[in-house]
Amino acid sequence: MTTTARSGTPAATLRPLAPEDLPAAQRLSARMRWPHRLEDWAFLRRLGEGLAAERGGRLVGTAMGWSLGAGFARIGMVLAEPPGYDAALARLLMQALVARLERPGILLNATPAGLPLYTALGFAPTGVVRQYQGASFSIGLVPLPPSHRLRPIGRRDHPALAALDAAATGLPVPRWSGRCWTAPRAWRWTAQGRWRASRCCAASARAR
Repeated sequence: MTTTARSGTPAATLRPLAPEDLPAAQRLSARMRWPHRLEDWAFLRRLGEGLAAERGGRLVGTAMGWSLGAGFARIGMVLAEPPGYDAALARLLMQALVARLERPGILLNATPAGLPLYTALGFAPTGVVRQYQGASFSIGLVPLPPSHRLRPIGRRDHPALAALDAAATGLPVPRWSGRCWTAPRAWRWTAQGRWRASRCCAASARAR
Protein backbone atom coordinates (compact mmCIF):
# COMPACT_ATOMS: atom_id res chain seq x y z
CA MET A 1 0.00 0.00 0.00
CA THR A 2 1.47 3.35 -1.06
CA THR A 3 0.02 6.76 -0.35
CA THR A 4 1.09 10.32 0.36
CA ALA A 5 1.23 10.76 4.11
CA ARG A 6 1.63 14.53 4.20
CA SER A 7 1.67 17.34 1.66
CA GLY A 8 5.15 18.11 0.43
CA THR A 9 6.70 14.81 1.57
CA PRO A 10 7.52 11.64 -0.38
CA ALA A 11 4.96 8.83 -0.45
CA ALA A 12 4.90 6.42 2.47
CA THR A 13 4.68 2.67 1.89
CA LEU A 14 2.97 0.40 4.42
CA ARG A 15 3.90 -3.26 4.83
CA PRO A 16 3.95 -5.87 7.62
CA LEU A 17 6.46 -5.19 10.38
CA ALA A 18 9.27 -7.73 9.98
CA PRO A 19 11.88 -8.95 12.50
CA GLU A 20 14.60 -7.06 10.64
CA ASP A 21 12.65 -3.81 11.23
CA LEU A 22 12.85 -4.05 15.01
CA PRO A 23 16.24 -2.30 15.57
CA ALA A 24 15.01 0.72 13.57
CA ALA A 25 11.63 0.56 15.34
CA GLN A 26 13.36 0.59 18.72
CA ARG A 27 15.31 3.67 17.68
CA LEU A 28 12.03 5.39 16.78
CA SER A 29 10.57 4.68 20.23
CA ALA A 30 13.81 5.82 21.89
CA ARG A 31 13.40 9.21 20.19
CA MET A 32 10.09 9.52 22.05
CA ARG A 33 11.89 8.54 25.28
CA TRP A 34 9.78 5.39 25.54
CA PRO A 35 11.53 2.71 27.62
CA HIS A 36 11.09 -0.23 25.23
CA ARG A 37 14.19 -2.31 24.55
CA LEU A 38 14.79 -4.36 21.41
CA GLU A 39 13.73 -7.45 23.41
CA ASP A 40 10.43 -5.74 24.26
CA TRP A 41 9.72 -4.98 20.61
CA ALA A 42 10.44 -8.61 19.68
CA PHE A 43 8.16 -9.86 22.47
CA LEU A 44 5.29 -7.58 21.42
CA ARG A 45 5.61 -8.61 17.78
CA ARG A 46 5.48 -12.30 18.71
CA LEU A 47 2.20 -11.72 20.55
CA GLY A 48 0.50 -9.78 17.76
CA GLU A 49 1.09 -8.14 14.41
CA GLY A 50 2.44 -4.84 13.20
CA LEU A 51 2.71 -2.42 10.29
CA ALA A 52 5.81 -0.58 9.14
CA ALA A 53 5.77 2.72 7.23
CA GLU A 54 8.71 3.34 4.93
CA ARG A 55 9.72 6.51 3.16
CA GLY A 56 12.71 6.42 0.83
CA GLY A 57 13.77 3.04 2.24
CA ARG A 58 13.78 4.42 5.80
CA LEU A 59 11.44 3.27 8.58
CA VAL A 60 9.42 6.31 9.65
CA GLY A 61 6.43 4.82 11.46
CA THR A 62 4.95 1.76 13.15
CA ALA A 63 1.67 0.50 14.58
CA MET A 64 0.96 -2.81 16.33
CA GLY A 65 -2.18 -4.74 17.27
CA TRP A 66 -3.03 -7.67 19.53
CA SER A 67 -6.16 -9.81 19.45
CA LEU A 68 -8.01 -10.07 22.77
CA GLY A 69 -10.29 -12.82 21.56
CA ALA A 70 -13.59 -12.68 19.70
CA GLY A 71 -14.65 -9.10 19.14
CA PHE A 72 -11.81 -7.23 20.86
CA ALA A 73 -8.26 -6.07 20.13
CA ARG A 74 -5.73 -3.57 21.40
CA ILE A 75 -3.54 -1.15 19.42
CA GLY A 76 -0.21 0.28 20.50
CA MET A 77 3.31 1.30 19.48
CA VAL A 78 1.91 3.92 17.08
CA LEU A 79 4.86 6.05 15.99
CA ALA A 80 4.87 8.55 13.12
CA GLU A 81 8.11 10.38 12.31
CA PRO A 82 9.29 10.83 15.93
CA PRO A 83 10.36 12.85 17.80
CA GLY A 84 7.70 14.95 16.05
CA TYR A 85 4.25 13.71 15.06
CA ASP A 86 3.08 13.28 11.46
CA ALA A 87 -0.69 13.16 11.95
CA ALA A 88 -1.38 12.14 8.35
CA LEU A 89 1.04 9.22 8.59
CA ALA A 90 -0.46 8.19 11.94
CA ARG A 91 -3.93 8.24 10.37
CA LEU A 92 -2.71 6.08 7.50
CA LEU A 93 -1.23 3.53 9.93
CA MET A 94 -4.30 3.49 12.17
CA GLN A 95 -6.79 3.06 9.34
CA ALA A 96 -4.78 0.20 7.84
CA LEU A 97 -4.33 -1.56 11.18
CA VAL A 98 -7.99 -1.23 12.21
CA ALA A 99 -8.95 -2.77 8.88
CA ARG A 100 -6.55 -5.67 9.46
CA LEU A 101 -7.74 -6.36 13.01
CA GLU A 102 -11.43 -6.54 11.99
CA ARG A 103 -12.72 -6.18 15.57
CA PRO A 104 -15.74 -4.11 16.63
CA GLY A 105 -14.12 -3.30 19.98
CA ILE A 106 -10.59 -1.84 19.90
CA LEU A 107 -8.75 -0.35 22.87
CA LEU A 108 -5.67 1.86 22.99
CA ASN A 109 -3.80 4.27 25.25
CA ALA A 110 -3.49 7.68 23.58
CA THR A 111 -0.71 10.21 24.01
CA PRO A 112 -1.83 13.87 24.05
CA ALA A 113 -0.49 14.26 20.50
CA GLY A 114 -2.48 11.31 19.21
CA LEU A 115 -5.75 11.92 21.06
CA PRO A 116 -7.31 14.28 18.44
CA LEU A 117 -6.67 11.73 15.68
CA TYR A 118 -8.10 8.81 17.65
CA THR A 119 -11.17 10.85 18.56
CA ALA A 120 -11.66 11.72 14.88
CA LEU A 121 -11.42 8.01 14.03
CA GLY A 122 -14.27 7.21 16.42
CA PHE A 123 -12.43 6.30 19.63
CA ALA A 124 -13.99 7.62 22.85
CA PRO A 125 -11.96 8.44 26.00
CA THR A 126 -12.86 6.20 28.95
CA GLY A 127 -10.24 7.14 31.55
CA VAL A 128 -6.72 8.40 32.22
CA VAL A 129 -3.54 6.32 32.49
CA ARG A 130 -0.58 7.88 34.26
CA GLN A 131 2.76 6.26 33.46
CA TYR A 132 5.82 6.74 35.63
CA GLN A 133 9.19 5.45 34.56
CA GLY A 134 12.66 5.67 35.99
CA ALA A 135 15.45 3.65 37.54
CA SER A 136 15.15 1.88 40.89
CA PHE A 137 18.59 1.20 42.33
CA SER A 138 18.08 0.08 45.91
CA ILE A 139 14.58 -0.40 47.21
CA GLY A 140 14.32 -2.22 50.50
CA LEU A 141 11.90 -5.03 51.19
CA VAL A 142 8.43 -3.95 52.21
CA PRO A 143 7.06 -6.05 55.07
CA LEU A 144 3.80 -7.82 54.25
CA PRO A 145 0.90 -8.15 56.69
CA PRO A 146 0.50 -11.47 58.51
CA SER A 147 -0.76 -14.34 56.30
CA HIS A 148 0.23 -12.44 53.12
CA ARG A 149 2.75 -13.96 50.73
CA LEU A 150 4.59 -12.81 47.59
CA ARG A 151 6.09 -15.44 45.31
CA PRO A 152 6.90 -16.05 41.61
CA ILE A 153 4.03 -17.11 39.36
CA GLY A 154 3.93 -20.75 38.24
CA ARG A 155 2.03 -22.49 35.46
CA ARG A 156 -0.53 -23.84 37.93
CA ASP A 157 -1.52 -20.23 38.67
CA HIS A 158 -2.80 -19.56 35.14
CA PRO A 159 -6.50 -20.37 35.77
CA ALA A 160 -6.62 -18.01 38.76
CA LEU A 161 -4.80 -15.33 36.76
CA ALA A 162 -7.24 -15.71 33.88
CA ALA A 163 -10.17 -15.26 36.27
CA LEU A 164 -8.57 -12.12 37.78
CA ASP A 165 -7.89 -10.68 34.33
CA ALA A 166 -11.45 -11.31 33.11
CA ALA A 167 -12.94 -9.81 36.29
CA ALA A 168 -10.75 -6.69 36.02
CA THR A 169 -11.23 -5.98 32.32
CA GLY A 170 -14.54 -7.61 31.40
CA LEU A 171 -12.79 -8.95 28.29
CA PRO A 172 -11.98 -12.49 27.15
CA VAL A 173 -8.51 -13.63 28.17
CA PRO A 174 -6.28 -13.77 25.06
CA ARG A 175 -4.56 -17.05 24.22
CA TRP A 176 -1.15 -15.41 24.42
CA SER A 177 -1.62 -14.19 27.99
CA GLY A 178 0.22 -17.19 29.42
CA ARG A 179 3.42 -15.97 27.79
CA CYS A 180 3.18 -12.78 29.86
CA TRP A 181 2.49 -14.65 33.10
CA THR A 182 5.56 -16.82 32.61
CA ALA A 183 7.81 -13.78 32.07
CA PRO A 184 11.11 -13.83 34.01
CA ARG A 185 9.71 -11.39 36.58
CA ALA A 186 6.11 -12.38 37.22
CA TRP A 187 4.81 -12.36 40.78
CA ARG A 188 1.61 -13.17 42.67
CA TRP A 189 0.40 -11.75 45.96
CA THR A 190 -1.89 -13.84 48.12
CA ALA A 191 -3.61 -13.20 51.44
CA GLN A 192 -5.03 -16.06 53.50
CA GLY A 193 -4.74 -18.33 50.49
CA ARG A 194 -6.69 -16.01 48.16
CA TRP A 195 -5.40 -14.07 45.18
CA ARG A 196 -5.02 -10.34 45.69
CA ALA A 197 -2.90 -9.19 42.75
CA SER A 198 -0.34 -10.17 40.14
CA ARG A 199 2.41 -8.26 38.40
CA CYS A 200 4.52 -8.98 35.32
CA CYS A 201 7.54 -6.79 34.71
CA ALA A 202 10.80 -6.65 32.81
CA ALA A 203 13.95 -4.63 33.13
CA SER A 204 14.05 -1.59 30.88
CA ALA A 205 16.26 1.36 30.15
CA ARG A 206 15.13 4.91 29.53
CA ALA A 207 16.55 6.54 26.44
CA ARG A 208 18.82 9.51 27.12
